[in-house]
Amino acid sequence: YSGVRFALFFLAEYGNMTVVSAIATSLFLGGWSGPGVGYLTTSGMALGWQILGNLLAVGYFITKVYLLCAVFIWVRSTLPRLRSDQLMQFAWLILIPTTLVNILVTGILYLLVNSFGLPNLVFLIVLGIVNWGMLFGFIQIVGRATSATTRHAMAPALRAQRQAVVPAEKQIVGPVS
Repeated sequence: YSGVRFALFFLAEYGNMTVVSAIATSLFLGGWSGPGVGYLTTSGMALGWQILGNLLAVGYFITKVYLLCAVFIWVRSTLPRLRSDQLMQFAWLILIPTTLVNILVTGILYLLVNSFGLPNLVFLIVLGIVNWGMLFGFIQIVGRATSATTRHAMAPALRAQRQAVVPAEKQIVGPVS
């Protein structure tokens, strides 16, 4: 792409990133709430203070959105890009089975904890421990799978490099007369 097409493409990318960041801010980061907003926007405050509280809330929201945009850009520039076939293979072969196992384990743990009549706090603690164990196991499995894939993909290049090594007695050093 060149010129205006490239600009519109990236404008759409960053617009999408901003919308996703705004939704994530609303759902997970408390939206416009922040220090002082609740106090300044109470019904007993004077109108000027309420307006200041609302402006402060908008400032908090915009700050949170753009901090999430910075995190998006940071993660995108740090991690390598995956082709769509690699992404789909990773999802179908690793993520979906792991999710199904996690749902199954959660259900079994819930039934076990409830059958003993233990409080929900025990269930949450046991579930947290099991999920952390599953996370570290998942990281080990993915690490082994990706390193094997990388070695398999690099094998032809490494073989060609070994074959290209010229013995010292056959190397030409300097002009030949």
